[in-house]
Amino acid sequence: MNLTQHRVQVVRAEVADRATLVRLLQLYLYDFSAFAKADEPCGDVGEDGSFAYDHFESYWSNDRREPLLLRSDCQLVGFALINDWSASGCAVGYCMAEFFVLRKYRRAGIGASAAHEIIAQRPGVWEVPVAHYNKPALSFWRSVTASTPGQAIEEVAGDGIRWSGMILRIVPNLTPL
Repeated sequence: MNLTQHRVQVVRAEVADRATLVRLLQLYLYDFSAFAKADEPCGDVGEDGSFAYDHFESYWSNDRREPLLLRSDCQLVGFALINDWSASGCAVGYCMAEFFVLRKYRRAGIGASAAHEIIAQRPGVWEVPVAHYNKPALSFWRSVTASTPGQAIEEVAGDGIRWSGMILRIVPNLTPL
């Protein structure tokens, strides 16, 4: 799949899209369950057979949280959840809380294009916390941040309490006049 052949669209999810986002979130959490150990509670489903996501409702009621749908050539391909929580404890404008592209569309440049668009539309300091066990995501985000124009990238190790894993901080380059 050649990215030049595919137009990526990032749109804010509306309340009418809530059920769609819930279903995509289930696929995302299922993907994450592959990293969980059998003796850990993460990666388990509830008695209703679904994965829980504690902060989901806040994306429909908190102005500092933004649910996004990702499309390529008008086809739904994933989602992103943005908020203003800082994994490092430093000041941020935005945090990439969750980012998911369906497996079929991975490694086609669609995710990177969507991530660049999301960041470009929201100038400011960003954090992308990546869980310590998610090596594919760390590779993806290192590639995305390295190719984000006009930005300085800082990698900060989480403290193991607030966050366990790498935190990529994207800071706009400020050039003096």
